[in-house]
Amino acid sequence: MKSDMLLGVVSLIAIIVIGAVAFSAVFLRPVAYPGPNYSAVVQPTHTVVVSATGSATSLPTQAQIYLTATGNGTTAQAATASLATTITAVNKTLYRYVGGNLSMISTNYYSLQKNTCQNYYEVTTIYPPCNSTGYSATESLIVTIPSIDNISLALTALANIPNVSIDSIKTLLSNSQISALRQEALQAALTNATVQAQSLAGNAALVARNISVSSSNFYPGVYFNTASASPAAKQVHIYGGTSSVVENIRVVFTYS
Repeated sequence: MKSDMLLGVVSLIAIIVIGAVAFSAVFLRPVAYPGPNYSAVVQPTHTVVVSATGSATSLPTQAQIYLTATGNGTTAQAATASLATTITAVNKTLYRYVGGNLSMISTNYYSLQKNTCQNYYEVTTIYPPCNSTGYSATESLIVTIPSIDNISLALTALANIPNVSIDSIKTLLSNSQISALRQEALQAALTNATVQAQSLAGNAALVARNISVSSSNFYPGVYFNTASASPAAKQVHIYGGTSSVVENIRVVFTYS
């Protein structure tokens, strides 16, 4: 019987030892902590801000005419009717030069007023007496000529219409021209900005983070005065010159 008790005690001790070993293997094993990850170190970022300009030029293909038509009469209705006759003649004359599209003619200003003498000097014998009777109707028009090749013919034709004065003209780039020239000018401006930034950043790889753009169109000023033009005026010659589109940009570059 004593031997049985001794065997039981030994078995219990063995179970306790085995359990302790298992517990240590599971719960008391050493924990591995990661060391520093040197490959994840972030390099400092630098910023360069530059401004640049790019331009592109082309020959304008369109033109605009600024003209004024007048009508006079003893009554307001008579003056309006007189002006309407003049405007009808203008539309009929310009119809062929605007490609049959009268929407290319727009009113810029209109007035109908009673004629009065504005000050003393207008009624003296030094100047011709003013017209203080009746009414005057005035309408200013802006006419877009789609083909610049027709501008000289259009001006010559308008010079032969009574009560019409040509105030000024200007040449225009078409919408398709402006779109193409903008792209060319923007590319030139961005190239210029990149060159500037590279000179400051050395051989570092640049990344454009922000770009702001402002654009403008430049047209040569062209003017024609009808003061010396007679009803049988010879053909007027207009030279369009060149027009430019300029793009100004501000670019924020970053590099490491």
